[in-house]
Amino acid sequence: MADSSPALNAAGLHPATRIVAWVILTAAASRADPPALLALGAVALLLAPRAPFARLFVRSRWLLLSLVLVFGLGTPGEPLAPHLGIFSPTAEGVAEGALHAWRLTFIMASLTLLVISMPTEEMLIGLYVLLHPLNGPGMGAERVATRLWLTLRYAQSAEKPARLTDWLERGLEADPAETGSMNLAIPRFRLGDAAFAGAALVLAGALLA
Repeated sequence: MADSSPALNAAGLHPATRIVAWVILTAAASRADPPALLALGAVALLLAPRAPFARLFVRSRWLLLSLVLVFGLGTPGEPLAPHLGIFSPTAEGVAEGALHAWRLTFIMASLTLLVISMPTEEMLIGLYVLLHPLNGPGMGAERVATRLWLTLRYAQSAEKPARLTDWLERGLEADPAETGSMNLAIPRFRLGDAAFAGAALVLAGALLA
C-alpha cells in the first residue's frame, strides 16, 4: 500500500472517516435509550440496501430470537403465560430482549450500508489507515485489513454458509495472497472529514443525553 494521493477522495469523505463514524454511532447505540435507538434503527433500515441486509438478517434470525427468549425467561417480571409457571417469559424480559435484538438489527443494517457504500479499494484503505498505528512484528496492517475485508465480503455474499460461523471462519482463514495484489493510493484527510467525525460525535452525544 503506497503513495498518498488526494485523487481518490476528490468527491467524498476519507474511507477511514466513514468507518470511524460507524464505530462511534454503534457504540452510542449500545447505550442509547429506547426511543432514540428505535429512531436510529428505523433510519438505518430505510437506508440499508434491501437484498444484502435481508441475507444477513435471515442468517441471524435465530440469534435475534434467542436474545428475546433468554431475556424473556431470565428477567423477573409479570408472566406473559402464568399457566406455564416458572417457564413463562415475562413482559419485562421480552421487552428487554426485543430492545437488544433491535440494537443488533441496527448494527447489521448500518454495517450493510457501510460495506455496500464503499468499493473494495476504499474499504481496504480505510481499514489499513486505522490499523497502521498497530503495525509491528507479527501484525501487518495490510494482511489484517485484507482479512477483515474478506470477512465482511463473506458476510454480505449471496452464498449461504452451512453454519452461522462459516462466513467468519472463511474470512479469517483465507490467504490474502489469493486475492491478488493491489496498489492503493492513500488519500489525505480533509476539513470535511473533521466536520463529519464531529457531527457523528454530536449525534452520539445526543443519543446518550
